[in-house]
Amino acid sequence: MSATSVSRRRFLATVASTAAVACLPSLPVVAETKRKAAKGKAYLMDLTRSKHAKLRTLPLDAVTVTGGFWGNRIAINRTACIPAVYQQEVENGRVLNFQRMHGKDPASLSTDVHSLRHERTPKFTNGLKARAGRNKSGERDPEMHQVRKGKQWYFGIKAHVGVDAGTKLIHSVAATAANVADSRMLGELLHGEETDVWGDQAYQGQTEIIRQHAPKAPGRTNRRWRTKLKSYPEVREENRVKSKTRWRVEHVFALVKLKFGFIKVRYRGVARNLNRLATTCALVNLVTARKHLLAVPAQSCA
Repeated sequence: MSATSVSRRRFLATVASTAAVACLPSLPVVAETKRKAAKGKAYLMDLTRSKHAKLRTLPLDAVTVTGGFWGNRIAINRTACIPAVYQQEVENGRVLNFQRMHGKDPASLSTDVHSLRHERTPKFTNGLKARAGRNKSGERDPEMHQVRKGKQWYFGIKAHVGVDAGTKLIHSVAATAANVADSRMLGELLHGEETDVWGDQAYQGQTEIIRQHAPKAPGRTNRRWRTKLKSYPEVREENRVKSKTRWRVEHVFALVKLKFGFIKVRYRGVARNLNRLATTCALVNLVTARKHLLAVPAQSCA
């Protein structure tokens, strides 16, 4: 907003808010008023050239808090909080690990908080990235792959889970590269005792695999209901009925992503991330069955 575009309504609103702040208990604030705005100064609103303004705005660096609530909080952070946290990191050994990662002798490094924060933090961050799974050449993980879903590209692994339709408990887990089709992992997700198999359109056409791994279960996967030339409303209605049961697997992924934060891979290789995925799914089962597990002691004591 330019200086000459300040309307009368905007000016009156600014004056009203300034008057409301002036009615509050005064804080020891040191301010410096300047009649003309110097170049390079940042203002919340420049009223120096407004024909309605009788007050003049201050640059952001012209106000300094020296006391009151925020002044005490700033002083406490500088004198107590930051040194205490730094001392805790020294006792835990994290600072020493960063120094070793940097490749310098800890005895020759300064223990000053400000020099450590401003000079060595970026180098420590690069070291942590290397330990998190990136090799020195900067190449991607050869076991993972990229895939496009909609208009978004993803690189990593794909999680495949089998969920019980009655209890919403996970009974099978598999992980592959992101470009592996869902239908190729259907046999790994069936345990053989199923009475029904539900799935989205990605699992259509897998009747033989369902017969081999789950002979008691008829296939109830969704089918494609439209093509470029024709649509089939009756097939779409069948998919809607099937999805009333199939949607329960989506609750599992909501817990995996939102409750336990499994959104990005942390390790190199599919096997390590599969180990983490299996642990996360076990925790999801505990959260899903928490009401039944908490009710067991009450029944045994009755």
